[in-house]
Amino acid sequence: MDRGARRAQERLSAEPTMRPRAWRRGNPLPLVNVDWDGAPGRGLVVPEAPGDGLESETWRSLEELILIASASQPAAYLAGCRRWGRVLSLEQMRTAGLYLAFLLRGGATLALRHSPTAQEIGELGRSVHPEVSVLLNIDEDQVVRTLLSAYDLAPAGQEIVRGDFLVLGPAVLGAILKNAKADLDKLRRPLANWCSLHEEELRDIIANS
Repeated sequence: MDRGARRAQERLSAEPTMRPRAWRRGNPLPLVNVDWDGAPGRGLVVPEAPGDGLESETWRSLEELILIASASQPAAYLAGCRRWGRVLSLEQMRTAGLYLAFLLRGGATLALRHSPTAQEIGELGRSVHPEVSVLLNIDEDQVVRTLLSAYDLAPAGQEIVRGDFLVLGPAVLGAILKNAKADLDKLRRPLANWCSLHEEELRDIIANS
């Protein structure tokens, strides 16, 4: 990782060390009403919960960084990473880590049109490495481990966590999403529903990580 990214990473030491029970060890992602090119219902379904449930400033900051990554703007991306440490609280950065793990899973599912195997996650990570390397000086293995960490499938001791996850994750997701704004809009509702369904557990993780 280059010097600018490392400085940003050092400010973003907030990704939770605990994983919600809903996604331990690669459990399938609970997607709600994801539309696969006009064919709804091919994602995994959980009951809908009322309300949006997302922290607005955290979502805005995360969405902005992912869209910058998707547009392959390295200077703006590093500036966005640094800005996170100044404008978001510790709790908001922990919240961003949870949102990001969900979105990485959702992005992989959108890209492959099914919940991927560990092998497919690795193949996807390697395929987007050229786009990620425009933003960050990282190797294929780091991209793959970022995706595997979102699924809690990274080898023990090789997980991408905390600040590294918050710097690498949006870059990887931006490379995966082919129509980033539309795809994020598509994933926001399942994320909000999931947060509503697991509100108490997520609040505990954010408070005690």
